[in-house]
Amino acid sequence: MKIEVNGATFKGVGELKKHLQTLLNSYKTNQNLSENDLSFLLDLMKQTEHGRKKMGKGISKIVVEGTPYGYKGFTVYRVDGSKDDFSYRKIVPNTTRKKYSNHEKDVIGAFRDLVRPRDKAKGSHVHHDGELFSSILSNYLQDYNLDLENIELIEPLHGIKAIKDSVVRNTFVEYHNQRAVLIEMTAEEHIKIHCPNCRHESNSVNVKDNGGLI
Repeated sequence: MKIEVNGATFKGVGELKKHLQTLLNSYKTNQNLSENDLSFLLDLMKQTEHGRKKMGKGISKIVVEGTPYGYKGFTVYRVDGSKDDFSYRKIVPNTTRKKYSNHEKDVIGAFRDLVRPRDKAKGSHVHHDGELFSSILSNYLQDYNLDLENIELIEPLHGIKAIKDSVVRNTFVEYHNQRAVLIEMTAEEHIKIHCPNCRHESNSVNVKDNGGLI
């Protein structure tokens, strides 16, 4: 589904998020967005409830600032003197997740296993900084004209399902490695990024874990 933002057209969520990541990385820390980039983000923010909430009564400027986790992010400065940071992933429209069949869920899990780091510390999570795993997988399937439902699985060891076609396995790993920026962090840090309003109690969180790879 095409997404229109400030006169620009994007093929879908993945392409738009990639553009936003590039835009963010093009700025140095504590640098104000240009007039054109500010207009682009404001138009995008108007398209989602999260974005409109962040805009408040109006925005005077948007600045690229550092986050507590060592990354760069956008911060809005409002006309009433308040400010707030926000994730560009949450202002992208049309992000409703589709319902997958059991087979499709197994295939997605098999794709995750192909790129899951084997040497990460026990209990740690791996965060996709920028383009999410789901976006990378979606773009891969589109670029290679593949459908989740038609991908065959096998159970080689211990009942763990894996993708049967070695060409699909190898091309996805290469495709993922060219696009993914992985950062290892604690589970709590990871959840705070994807669910900043969730409650955190000791070392547990009240959201569903997806295996530590988002």
